[in-house]
Amino acid sequence: PYTYHSKTKKVVRIKSSETHKKPLFVQMILEPIWQCYGIPESAERPLEAFQGMATKMGVQLADREVQRQDPQKVLQTLMSKWLPLCECVMDMIVSQLPDSQTGARDRFDALLNKPEQPLPDTQLMLSNLHFEPGDAEVVVFVSKMIVVPTSMLTRKQQDLTEEENTYLAFGRVFAGTLATGQQVNVLGPTYNPTDGQQCKAVKRGTVSGIYLMKGRDIDPIPKAGAGNMVAIAGLSDLIHRSATISSNASMYPFTPMTYQSAPILRVAVEPRDPADLQVLNKGLELLYRADPFVEVVASREGEHIVCAAGEVHMETCIKQLTEEFAKVDL
Repeated sequence: PYTYHSKTKKVVRIKSSETHKKPLFVQMILEPIWQCYGIPESAERPLEAFQGMATKMGVQLADREVQRQDPQKVLQTLMSKWLPLCECVMDMIVSQLPDSQTGARDRFDALLNKPEQPLPDTQLMLSNLHFEPGDAEVVVFVSKMIVVPTSMLTRKQQDLTEEENTYLAFGRVFAGTLATGQQVNVLGPTYNPTDGQQCKAVKRGTVSGIYLMKGRDIDPIPKAGAGNMVAIAGLSDLIHRSATISSNASMYPFTPMTYQSAPILRVAVEPRDPADLQVLNKGLELLYRADPFVEVVASREGEHIVCAAGEVHMETCIKQLTEEFAKVDL
């Protein structure tokens, strides 16, 4: 660790015997924060004290920001000018995270389920990936399926289905450019290009729409290049939960997302009206596909059991079942 020497005005390394010296982060960041938060409680004239602290920090506080203001509001103004959250977070992102291409390659290598000795053609294809929109091959990792109201899609997409809700494949484009109308290969998590029987069973599909997710809203876009995270329409019948989309059938699949913990809360569900049992089964299937953390099992007694991460998660699942997926009373 380092410390600031006030007499020499230099930053020096702290020796092992100098345990009384404070680290540079404590001197420059923590102590000013502690002093600022202590002003409203301890200072006789807090507004003047805030002006003095602002001068030491190199921050300018306008008179209108100090005069006749509550000390807590002045504290908030001072801290936001001294260490603005948006700039601090952005600076840390720029200085600590790798650039987009390096980061994409690292994530690609960590997620790709390939053997130590891949096929020569596949190895050549992987070596030619630059993780740019201009790559010849398209590689997309679908991490989960999401459900959106069909009314939010384009008119052309709405005409393709009569369902009230539509599944979209949510994923990241790692290489190349994915375009609407493009024919792609959908590879399951267990797909092996070296197995001749599996190569014959490669699922082919057509991308009927690409959407940019913006919170509760989605915007249709004609194409998406490498680095974009998008929702893809037209492949819901080919993808169960996660999959790999590639323009080349010799591509190895990505490993599905894993979670640190397993579902811990189990609740048996049944419809209030036995006639709605088939509707409930379909709703449970929709819930299972839409939430990657949910598990749905059938007990020996014939009960349908929903497994969730906790009480809040379970409440959300039950609400989705009753209001969106099954729309029956439980």
